[in-house]
Amino acid sequence: MCNRGPPARYQRRQIIHWCSVLVFKELKRLYQLDVITSENPIVVESLVLVAMLTLVVSHRLLNHMRLLFPERSERFTPLRWAETFYASANKLLDKVLEYAGIDMTAYMILMFYAGEGVDPNVNRKRLLSPWVKAANSQLKGSTH
Repeated sequence: MCNRGPPARYQRRQIIHWCSVLVFKELKRLYQLDVITSENPIVVESLVLVAMLTLVVSHRLLNHMRLLFPERSERFTPLRWAETFYASANKLLDKVLEYAGIDMTAYMILMFYAGEGVDPNVNRKRLLSPWVKAANSQLKGSTH
């Protein structure tokens, strides 16, 4: 009688519990939702929605990989897969854009970095500002 293990309803609860623990661990580890510094609710909501969308796409691809390679299915662990997907998501996005007929030229990439790489908080004091200004003035002086 003891060898049968716990009833199925307890097994399902354990599976659901551990799946949710892994999802939150993934969100915390890769998407760092536990350290969002913005107090702007729109920014916070956007970051959460992007993380959730990425999580859904990642897990859908994980399920497809498990179907494509059933002999390795058990070895596709959620956190390892999440890290792999996170590290290569930009390559997947490139393929999606290519398929959609959107050509990311060097100019478009440069404009993306120019727009997105700048801190929107104009008045924020930055620790490196004096050194960045000094380096820029040295570069300007060396080009003339």
